[in-house]
Amino acid sequence: LVGSEMCIRDRFLSEVKKYRYWAMYDFIVSFYLPFSYGIYLDLLSKNLLAGYFLIRLLLEALAKHYLADVKYPSHLLSEQKVALLESDFSEKKSISELMKKLDEILKPENNCKELWKELSSKWIHPVKKLTGNRLNKKQTSWPLIIPEPYTENDLNDVFEFKKILSQFRKISCKAIENWKNFVLSEKLST
Repeated sequence: LVGSEMCIRDRFLSEVKKYRYWAMYDFIVSFYLPFSYGIYLDLLSKNLLAGYFLIRLLLEALAKHYLADVKYPSHLLSEQKVALLESDFSEKKSISELMKKLDEILKPENNCKELWKELSSKWIHPVKKLTGNRLNKKQTSWPLIIPEPYTENDLNDVFEFKKILSQFRKISCKAIENWKNFVLSEKLST
């Protein structure tokens, strides 16, 4: 029994070592999973602005990691791929151009560039949009422990959040599915 457990462990570790070369695997483990919990907690604690910020951050990280794997499919480590893409991007491209490139490759139902622009212009930059009349109120940290109830005035913001989150989920699911197919085709060609 111990031998078979060690065999399973070794097989699992060898698979994990293979994936460290893929930037999208790094995205899923280091960004997608933990930030998803963060978005959920932001929703529970009535901190939708932080949730929007995390969605935009996830969208940017998704674009960088996905495009890094597409552009540099060689056996570089995932961090090296993203660093190469970022050095190229910092000299020649903007984030909106990365989103446009992701749209061209994925052809998602929801446009990545438009979602990113909407998050930026509507929710991230004009902070007063979401906080509105709450700016004058003293913010407390207790909603992190005991969530503050939403009121009828918050419903439009919550429905908008749901719409944005749903769009991001469709994009991320399509990207992950395409990436899995890409990895399989790379494995078959080697």
